[in-house]
Amino acid sequence: MKNVFLASTTALALVWAAPAVSQSQLPALLEGLEAMAPQMDTLIEYSNKVIGSDSSVEYTDLRIMEDAENGSVFSIDWLRVTPSADVPGQITITMSPNASALIQDSGMEPLQIDVLSDGITATLDNMIPGAGGDTAETWNYVLDVPTLQITASGDNPIIQELNFTVSGLTSMSSFSPATQTVMSDGGLAALIFAFDITDPSGGKVAENGNVVDMDYRFGFDAVSESEMPEYFKGLRNAYFEFLSGAQSIAMQMSGPDAEIDMTGQTTSSSVSVDITDGIFNFSTVSGVSNYQINTMQIEGTLIPPFAIVLTAAEMAMRLPLINAGNVEEASVKMVIENLIAPESLLAMIDPGQTIPRSPINVNIDVAANVTSRIDWDNPDASFDSGNPSDIAEIQDITIRQFLISAAGAEVTVSGDAVIDNAMGFPFPTGMVTITAKGVQTLVNALVQLGLVPQQEAGMMMGMMMGLARSEGNDHYVSDVEFSPNGVTANGSPLPF
Repeated sequence: MKNVFLASTTALALVWAAPAVSQSQLPALLEGLEAMAPQMDTLIEYSNKVIGSDSSVEYTDLRIMEDAENGSVFSIDWLRVTPSADVPGQITITMSPNASALIQDSGMEPLQIDVLSDGITATLDNMIPGAGGDTAETWNYVLDVPTLQITASGDNPIIQELNFTVSGLTSMSSFSPATQTVMSDGGLAALIFAFDITDPSGGKVAENGNVVDMDYRFGFDAVSESEMPEYFKGLRNAYFEFLSGAQSIAMQMSGPDAEIDMTGQTTSSSVSVDITDGIFNFSTVSGVSNYQINTMQIEGTLIPPFAIVLTAAEMAMRLPLINAGNVEEASVKMVIENLIAPESLLAMIDPGQTIPRSPINVNIDVAANVTSRIDWDNPDASFDSGNPSDIAEIQDITIRQFLISAAGAEVTVSGDAVIDNAMGFPFPTGMVTITAKGVQTLVNALVQLGLVPQQEAGMMMGMMMGLARSEGNDHYVSDVEFSPNGVTANGSPLPF
């Protein structure tokens, strides 16, 4: 016969107030939690509870209900909580392969979610009050799920499909009470998913796909909102990293003003963000990617199907946030390798392929030595002053790489400059070399297609030829020099 727990806040208070001296307090702790459930509008039922000689507690046919008639119901065939014999305050929770949740909301058809696994195991530190776990320097939390399948069914009008299959899910997290530091790392071997969601306004999102070899790690200090500026002051550190192997998706989205149907594949991807000792770093990298847009309609305008293919892409940034008494490198980087423009879209403006169909390549890598001037006790004063020097003082700039090539044309830039900040505004001294190949041919093609007016093209090419020297057929080079005497291009003064 099922047992129904009645409210008893007194029992729970006694459990937490009692000077627990061993792991044997676990059954009493759970009994107190059971008694408190009705105070949180929760009803707990089970058909049997067994307390083992090791002070473990196993529930059979466990049901947790927000409301017996209208609320959600969570069902687990069995759940076992076992105290550690070696680590004070530590428990291990193991769950049966079968579990389910019935999500009920008034005025809406219920949603049944079934969970099937090889067993879920979680080991948690400092979960038994007074057992001594709180004295450890670090509390650890470990999750292990060999396989997991989540499937939704029913006539719910919002979630029409929900299916996730996970393998090799692991997570190890920790908390250090003295510093309030939270750290976690883990991942999964594979994820297969499908969902179909319709919102009440008529929008719809349906997606299915798979991902392999996902890994993550993050760490931060759990501080209050008033302490958040300490990250920018270099007093606290935080980091986040995510990596994945091959992934593929198929997605359909629709709404009142737009509709899209697409598929995509990527061989690998990663993203990382960190603030370390007052330095902000960001990086994202993706491997070979292929996206096919089958349908795209925006506000009644139908765009022909097209594909986007590229070999690799990368973005990175490094920004010093504090003045540590010496200059620090700031940098920005962007790479796009072999991006193939969609032929279906190019053919709309250039059906005869007047413009070469060479891939688009971008490689920009610029660095500067800077000194941060931001006052993080009053950051608005720096950002709103209108003077860039109130944000950072630039000492020098180096263009390590600058390449843009597309449609048969190529522009490269190289050079460096030292910055003089004594004049009230940053003034550079140095030289930048700009090389342009195939630009004249591309501009002529654009004029022929009617995309650029002849007069504007003539003015642009005349300016380029006037400021650059020719080093071959459609090959121009300009050495732009900055000095206290002014700015010159190939030795000729510029009017600024």
